[in-house]
Amino acid sequence: MRIGGLSRDKTVAVAGGWACALSVTFSAPSPAVASSEAETVSPVCTLADTYNAGAQPGKALALIDRTREAAADSDIPKATRTEQLLCTEERSEALSRLQLGADLATAAGAVGDDAKVRDALPGLRLTEARLSLPAARTCTGGDVNLTFSSAATGEQRAAVIKRTLGDQALACDGTALTAPGSTFSEDLAAGWKNLSEKYLSPLTDPLIGALAFLAAGVVLALLLVAPLGRLTTSWFVSRHEDVEPPKRIPREAVELHRVAQSVGWAALIATAAWVLLESPSVPLRVAGPLWVAGVLLLGWGLSQSLRMRVKVADAKGDEDRNASAHVATLVRALSEPDFRRLETAAPADETALQQAGLTTTPEGKVAAAVYRLLELLVPRTPWVVNIQAESKDTLLVSVRQHGRTVTSAVVDRDLLGLRLPVLSATKEAVQGADDKPVYPDLYALCAAAVAEAIGKRYQLRGLDGASTWQGVGLHYLARTSLRHQQQDRVDVLTRGLTADPKNRPLLLELWSARFRTSQDPVELDLYAGFLNNFVELRPMSADLRARALFARYVALINRYYSLPRTGAKGGAQYRDQESLTAVKEAIGDIDEALTATAGGKRADKVSAATKAALTDRLLAARHWCDLMEGKETGYSEKLDHPWTAYSWACFYASRAEVEDAPRLCRSLAGTAVEADRELAVRHLMSARAVRELSEWIKDDPQMATLITTREYQRRMGREPKSDIVEVRTLVPHKDALVRLGATSADAILALSQAELAALLQTSAAQASVVRRTAALDRSVPDGLGRWRYEIVDLLVADGHFDIAPKQHPDLAKKLDREMGTSLKEPPDPALLTSWLGGAEPARTTDRPQSGPPPSGSPGRQGARAWLCSKLRSPSSNGCGQGP
Repeated sequence: MRIGGLSRDKTVAVAGGWACALSVTFSAPSPAVASSEAETVSPVCTLADTYNAGAQPGKALALIDRTREAAADSDIPKATRTEQLLCTEERSEALSRLQLGADLATAAGAVGDDAKVRDALPGLRLTEARLSLPAARTCTGGDVNLTFSSAATGEQRAAVIKRTLGDQALACDGTALTAPGSTFSEDLAAGWKNLSEKYLSPLTDPLIGALAFLAAGVVLALLLVAPLGRLTTSWFVSRHEDVEPPKRIPREAVELHRVAQSVGWAALIATAAWVLLESPSVPLRVAGPLWVAGVLLLGWGLSQSLRMRVKVADAKGDEDRNASAHVATLVRALSEPDFRRLETAAPADETALQQAGLTTTPEGKVAAAVYRLLELLVPRTPWVVNIQAESKDTLLVSVRQHGRTVTSAVVDRDLLGLRLPVLSATKEAVQGADDKPVYPDLYALCAAAVAEAIGKRYQLRGLDGASTWQGVGLHYLARTSLRHQQQDRVDVLTRGLTADPKNRPLLLELWSARFRTSQDPVELDLYAGFLNNFVELRPMSADLRARALFARYVALINRYYSLPRTGAKGGAQYRDQESLTAVKEAIGDIDEALTATAGGKRADKVSAATKAALTDRLLAARHWCDLMEGKETGYSEKLDHPWTAYSWACFYASRAEVEDAPRLCRSLAGTAVEADRELAVRHLMSARAVRELSEWIKDDPQMATLITTREYQRRMGREPKSDIVEVRTLVPHKDALVRLGATSADAILALSQAELAALLQTSAAQASVVRRTAALDRSVPDGLGRWRYEIVDLLVADGHFDIAPKQHPDLAKKLDREMGTSLKEPPDPALLTSWLGGAEPARTTDRPQSGPPPSGSPGRQGARAWLCSKLRSPSSNGCGQGP
C-alpha cells in the first residue's frame, strides 16, 4: 500500500524522522534567518546536528543513512529530496567526529610510546615537557596546551596525557573508548585460520604420509595375528616336548601381550613421526627395522590378548544386555577354582580366563556407535562372541578373533538332554517368574564354547584334555544347577563324557558324583582303585592331580570307617591295619605332590592357592593318623574355613570314639570323651553354615557315632515342627490354609477335594495330596503327638501317605535315625516300633564301644597309661576335610 507516493514502511520511517526532528525544532530557539530559508531546513538534519553536538555522531550518521534509504525510491521530487533529506553537512560532521574520536582513542591507547601517539594523531605536538593540540584536532572548540613539570614522573605524565586524549575522544564520540567486541565463533575462526596457514598447510603432505605409514603397520599386524599365534604355540610345544605335564603356553606369555602391544604401538608411532618430520637424524636403515619390529610386536600382542566382547541378541535381533552380562559372568564362573570341593576341579582354565577382559556393548546409540568406531580404529577387544537366541531352547553361538571365526555351535536343549527341571536342596522343583519349572541354563553352554575356543587357541593350563564345549558346559551344569539331583547329575556327566572322552576333570567329577557319598566298603574300594589309576594318567596338571590325590584320601578314610570293628579272622583288630596304612600312604602322596620342586625345563607345580587349601585340610588328617597309631603330638589347629572346621570335627569325633572304646581309666575317660565330642560338635556348628556339609554329616561314616550322642543333639538338634502347614506338601498352600483357618487335620478333612481345590486355587491332584497329608497326620498315635508333624514331613518326603500299623519296621528305623540326628529331643524308639513294627533300635548315646585299641597303640598292658596321657583339654579351634 502506498501513501502519498511512498510505501507504507518507508513513509513510516520518514514520518518518524520528521517527528523526532520537529520535536527538537519546536523546543529549540528560533534561528535568526529569514522565514523563507527556515522552510527549507530538514528536521532530520536538525536532529542529526543535535546528535553530533551531543557526542553521538554514530546516531547522527545512522539517522541520516536510514532516512536516505527510505526516501531513495519514493516519489518525492529529486531536488526536494536533495535539499531536505541529504543532510550533507551533518553527515560530514558525523564522519569527521567519528574519525577524530577514533584517532584520539588510538593515541590514548598508545600512551607510553610518544612516537606511536604522534603517528596516531596528526597535528599533535608532544615533547617531554609539553603537549599541544590545535582546535582543529579537538571537539571542544579550542586549543589544548599542557606543560609538564620537570618533577613529574613518567607515570604521572602518561596518566595526564591519556586522560586528556581520552576526554577529547569522548567529546567527539561518546563510544570512542569502547573496544569493539568479538564473538567466540569469530575468535575460533581467526585462530583456526592462523593455525591452518602457519602450521597445518605445510604439514599436509607429510601428515598424510605418516598416517598412511601407521595405518599400513596396523593392518599388517592384524593380518599377522593368526599366523603369529599359531607360530608361538607350535614353537612352545616343540621347545617343551619333554615337559610333563602339560604342553601349553606359559601363563606369563599370555600376560606379556600387554607389554608387546605397548612397545609395538610405540615403534609404529615413532616411525610415523619420522615420516612426518623427515628427520635427517634418523636414517631409513633405522626407521625401517623399527617399523617391522613394531608390526611384529603389535601382531603378536594382539594374538595373545584375551579381551573379549559378548553380545546376545534375541529372536528379533535386538541386543539383550542382561543376557550379555550374564554370559560374560559365566565365562569367568566356568574357570573359578573351587577351594571348597578340593576333590574335583573346575571345568575350564583356572587362571587365564579369570584375567580376561570381558565387556559388553555400551548402552545408548551414540555411545555404542562411538565404541564400535574406536574398536575399528584401535582393536582393543580381539575376541567377539555373538549369540543369537532362535528360541528359548535353541541358541546359535559364534566366537571370532579379529574377525576370523574360531568356533561356532548350536546349543539345543533337547539334543543335549537338558529338559530337566532344576530341584532345590529340599528336592522341590524350582519355579521361575512365570511359575513354570526352571531348566538348566543354556547360556552356560555358550560360555563353555567361549572357554573351549580360547583354551584350544592358547593351549591353556587347566583344561586337562577338555576338548569340546559340550563336555565343559555339562560339567559346569552338573556342579551348579543339578547339584541337588543325584541321578540327573550322573546322567548329564555321562553324556558330557561321551561327547568329550578325554576330559579328565569331567571324568573325576563323574566318579565323585557316583561314589563320594557311598558308605559301602565295596563301592569305596572301587572308587579308591579308580583314583589310584587316575593319578597315574599323563599328561595332567599338578593341580588336578593334587585334587585327585585328596579325593583318594577321603575315599580311603570313608572306607576305613565303613568297615566293621572286628577283623574277619576273629582277632582283636580295631577295623584293620591295612586300611589305616592306605590312608597314611594317601596323605604321604599328597604331601609329596605339594612339596615337589620345579625340575627340568618347566615342571608344572601345584598353584599356591590349591596348596594352601590342601595344607590346611591335611593338618587334622595327620593328627588323626597319629591318634590311630597311639602317637602323642601337639595339636596345632587352624580354623579359617567351614571345610577346615569339618576336618577337625572328624578328628575329634574319631578321638572320642577311640578313647571311649576300651573304657579304661574310667574315672577320667568319660570326661575326655565328652570334651572331644563337645569340640567335634563345636566345629560342626561352624561347618554346617555350608549346606553341602550340613547334608553330609548324617551320611558321613566318620560321624556315625557322634550324631547319636547327647552332645550332638543338644547343640546341633532343633525343635520338631509345630504346625501342620510346615509339612513340605502343605508349604506351597500355607498362606491360603491360614486364611481359611484350615490349620489342623480335622479342618482340612472337613473340606471335600473339589472344595479344597477351589479354595486353594490349585489342581484336583494337589488338593488330593493335601487331604492325604491331613489323613496321615490323623493316623499318628497320640504318644507321638509332639513329633507328629516331623514324622508326617519325613514320611511324605518318601511318598508314604498310607501307613498300616506294624507293617513298616524299616520306616521305624529310618524315622528313629532321622529324628535322632536332627532333633534336640527325639522320640523314644519304642513308640515308633509299637506303631510301625520292628524291634526297638539300640541307642549308642552313652554306651561304651567294645573292642581293643587300634593297631599300633601301646597294647593292653599300656592302654591305661596311653589313654590317661590323652585326657587333657584340647584347644578350642579346628580345621580339615569335608564332602
